[in-house]
Order: sequence, then structure tokens, then C-alpha cells
Amino acid sequence: MTVSGRIFALAVVIAVLTLPVRASAASAPAQAPQLMSAAWASPVMIHWTPAPERDDAEEPGHGHGHGHDDDSDDEDGTLQLVLRAHGPCGSAGEVRAVASFTDPAITDFTDPVPDGTYCYSIALGDDSAMAVSPGLTVVVSTPPPAAPSSGVLAQRDPAARDTSAPAAPGKLSLSLARTRAATRARVTLHWTNPEAADLDRVELVMNRKHPPRSRSDGRVVYRGLALTFALTLPAGKAHFALYAIDQSGNISSASRRSVSLAALVPLRPLSGSAVHAAPLLRWEPQSGVAYYNLQIFQRGKRVLVAWPHGPSYRFPAGKLQPGTYVWFVWPAFGRLHSSPQFGQLIGRATFAYEP
Repeated sequence: MTVSGRIFALAVVIAVLTLPVRASAASAPAQAPQLMSAAWASPVMIHWTPAPERDDAEEPGHGHGHGHDDDSDDEDGTLQLVLRAHGPCGSAGEVRAVASFTDPAITDFTDPVPDGTYCYSIALGDDSAMAVSPGLTVVVSTPPPAAPSSGVLAQRDPAARDTSAPAAPGKLSLSLARTRAATRARVTLHWTNPEAADLDRVELVMNRKHPPRSRSDGRVVYRGLALTFALTLPAGKAHFALYAIDQSGNISSASRRSVSLAALVPLRPLSGSAVHAAPLLRWEPQSGVAYYNLQIFQRGKRVLVAWPHGPSYRFPAGKLQPGTYVWFVWPAFGRLHSSPQFGQLIGRATFAYEP
């Protein structure tokens, strides 16, 4: 089914239900979205925290092993939907999917709605099931202008428009989490917002090829007033630029940061790589390890078990057949031929042999 077809099917299901939570291959956020814009104001800006990432892939038992039929990503075919209904949560009317994302890193949405009361929630679903977060009630209303102490309404001079940009966000830094995943790593960015009375939001732009030259040179991955943002990225480089924007639309200069994630991914070749000859499988060495246990599977069948003493192993050319292989490696301790003890899985990866 196409993405548009899935969106339509999910929207129809959502409209029939009154936002129940159903079991799904994906887990919806456990908390309601947060309101990031000013109360009563439009556009409404919301932010949500994804459910903890699951690792559904079963790992082979130490020294035993279990087959894996494929190496598909659990997120394939999963959509994030922003749901909006008229009325407060709990008694809202018809539910509509007002935005959809196939990128799980997107956790912000801006909605320019007219005055009214709305219920926002986040759904994750695929072709067969979905799960919906708790709802956030938002009341949008254009407030009357505030009267000054003299009792005379202040008159705004159109020529006195604010043209001063806020200072750039400060102290942009990032922290990296090591992971056993063979294709991605978790990155958390931190910053301080400038002290501006009319600060409206900050926007974080990411570009995988080069440092963003402007707000439009890349993808906006965060929009709001928080001081931290986390996302999961594949191996490689990522470049970030953070801008502050005030209520008049003035944009600050950028705070910038770049990161290389290749060092966080412990296995080579990188998972999903295509090889045309017998590959040299490599992994991060472990201290105090006498040898390693390497297990390799194809089409769910274990085709090779090896016990290399170092953090690499050349796949035997005579055992290679066209197709996709899944391999696992553990650190091992003790005597090899008596009672070896195994440490935590170093990693799991795949490669495709294409002669």
C-alpha cells in the first residue's frame, strides 16, 4: 500500500474511533503532547516525546544462536500522525489526521488554526494497527489589546516595527550515547536560549552533507522553546544550526555544531552494506577478552561459527553464496574448549554478498 493509501486508511479508522489506544507494532508517546506556543495563540506549536525505542530482534543465546529471517527495520511502514479534533479532549468531535511523518525523528508540529477549542494527540500506526497518545486540549482565542494604566488604549505605530534580531542561542553542545545497534546512534543536543522578552521559538536545522547556510538549507528537526533535543541518526556525519526567532519574525545568527557518528557504530562493514568479495568483519575490541564468539546466519540458518582471538574475522570465500547475511559477535572469557563465559553482545549487523 502506498504512503497516501496508508494515511487515508488510518485517517478513516481514526475518525470512526474516539481515540482509544490499541496495541500496535509501534508504541505511541506515553504522555500528551506539550504546548510550546503561547496560551491562546495561533499558530499552535506542539512537541511530543517518542515512546522508548524497542529492540524487537531476538538475540541468539550465547554459544547457541537463533535464526533471523530478515534484517528489516521495525520502523519500516510506520507512520506518525498528528491528530486534531474540535472540542476538549474527552468530548471532542470528529478526529482528523492533519499531518503525517514517516521520519520518527520528527517530534514537533505547527498548526495555524482559527479561534476555537481543539484536542491534539499523536498516533503511530501501520497498515494493520495503531496506538494513540493521550490528548492535549488547546483553546485558541484572539485576546483584546491590554489597556494601559491611563485607561486609554495604546496606539501602535506601524512604522515602529521591531527589526532587532535576538542573540543567537548559546552553548550549543551535544552528547553521544554508545549503542549496540549497527546502523544508528542517539544524539542529544543542549543549548541556552537568549534572554529576549519577545522570544518566540528556536529552530534546529540539520543537514547531513554540509553545515546549514540558512534555516531553509536542511531539515528543521526541532521547533520550540526547550533547551535540549534528542534524535537517533544513522552512521555518518550530521551538521546542525540553531536559530532564535522573536515574535516579529527577526532571526538570530546561527549557533553551529557538527558530529561524526561513525565511531559510535562498533561493527564494520556498516550494516546493510553490499560486498563483492569475502568481507573482513571487524568490531570494537574489548579489554581482557581471550577470544570472541562469531555467529553468521543466512535465511534463518546458522552457516558459520568462529572463535577468533582478535577483533576481526575474514569470511571464508568458499562459504559465500549470493544473498544477505546476519552476523553477531560476543566477547568470550575462560577456556575455549571447556566452559567459556560470554559477555554482553558487542553488536549485530548485516551485509549482502553480490558477486
